[in-house]
Formats: sequence, structure tokens, C-alpha cells
Amino acid sequence: MILLDADVLLIDLLYHKDPNLATTRALLSRLAASNRTIGVMTQVLYEVAGKLSFNRPALSIPTLPRSVVRTYRLYVAPDPALVPKYAGVSVPEVMTEIGKRMALGDAVLAAQIVKYAPHADCLLTWNARHFVNKLPVPALTPADWLAAHPSPTP
Repeated sequence: MILLDADVLLIDLLYHKDPNLATTRALLSRLAASNRTIGVMTQVLYEVAGKLSFNRPALSIPTLPRSVVRTYRLYVAPDPALVPKYAGVSVPEVMTEIGKRMALGDAVLAAQIVKYAPHADCLLTWNARHFVNKLPVPALTPADWLAAHPSPTP
């Protein structure tokens, strides 16, 4: 499974003037065409939903996570139906990650990966430097991943 960070999805959904938009869309297209499982941790899903919630009707906000999952055909871990509490990780688990010098959101994401997806192939994020040597999986930028996985030639 390849994990996506919020920045990858948000660039595609909201930040259409971002200099990384073309690379982000190339990555998402390549992943969509592959047979790979693409996943997000609940921290990422709710971070994206939170950003999307601005300027939306209040009644539509609860449907945002499901819409993101459908749009990108994402696997979500932990499954909110099975782990209905927000992050599914304890304060000590988050503090362990903060001890690696991480901001809170990154620490929650890291704790979730450690607990629910330690065998993922990688985490794709434009902020890979925040996670290098701090996760049980490699952290790569979308550009680095694309360079290491060239498109098959017809």
C-alpha cells in the first residue's frame, strides 16, 4: 500500500496554482492506473476534509471524507467504522513521535502509521523531509517516487 499525505490531495483539490500541481496530478494519474492500493490514515482524511469545509454548506461537511475516499479510491486506516475514536492512537504514542521532533499533526500521522500501516510501501508527501528516518516506511516526495517508478512504455 502506498500512503498519501494531505498535501498531495490538497494540491489536487484546492491549490491549482501550486508549482507542484503538474507533478501531483501525474502521480495521482499513475497511481490510479496502477493495481496498487492507495491509502490514507484517518489523520490525513480529516485534515483534507477540514480544509475542504471552508465555504461549504454545513450540511455537506459530514460527507466530505466519504467523497474524498470515493474520488481517489482510497483505503483508510484505521477504518473509522472499526476505530470510531478520532485518531485511534494514545497520547503516549503521539508523544513518542513528538519526541522525534515532529509537529502535532505529523506526530499523529506517524503514530497511526506505526500502529496501523507499518508495512506500507511508502508515504508520499511534499514534506518528506519532516518524516525521513522517523517512520517505519520510507517518506518520498511525489517527484522522487515518479522518478523511481517511470511510466511503462507502450
